[in-house]
Amino acid sequence: MLQTPKVYRDPVRYRGHRTDQGCLVEVLPERMEGVRAIGIPLRHWVRHSPTGFEWGYGGSGPADLARSILAHHLGDVLPSPRVYQRFKEKVIATFARQNDGQHWEISSGHVAAQLEVIMDEIGAKCPICCDSGYEPESQKKCRCNSEPDYE
Repeated sequence: MLQTPKVYRDPVRYRGHRTDQGCLVEVLPERMEGVRAIGIPLRHWVRHSPTGFEWGYGGSGPADLARSILAHHLGDVLPSPRVYQRFKEKVIATFARQNDGQHWEISSGHVAAQLEVIMDEIGAKCPICCDSGYEPESQKKCRCNSEPDYE
């Protein structure tokens, strides 16, 4: 069972597509019959790729995409590098096999399911601190209240 901060977001979809200006990733509400939704750009939490998002392989642009999707999913809290790097390998790198790598779409439900699998594989409950007790970016005490593991 994941130990995450309570986030009350409506279910969303993440959609990416290539343009002449680069890769665009949007956040949209879940599908509603007869309604054409307009997406908002996904915030780029820059760490590895100052030039933007990418997908379909295991590089810096895909790492930032994985990090940014998970940060949005967790309520604008940055995930642990162990978590987003694994998410990049399991999800983001596979987008090249869909639609010739030009566009993709995943639901927040799919993100949640993959996150749960990743946390089971890692053997941790909190995707933010991986049970260290501290947020990796700021070194502030994690909001999950895990006791630091000094072993």
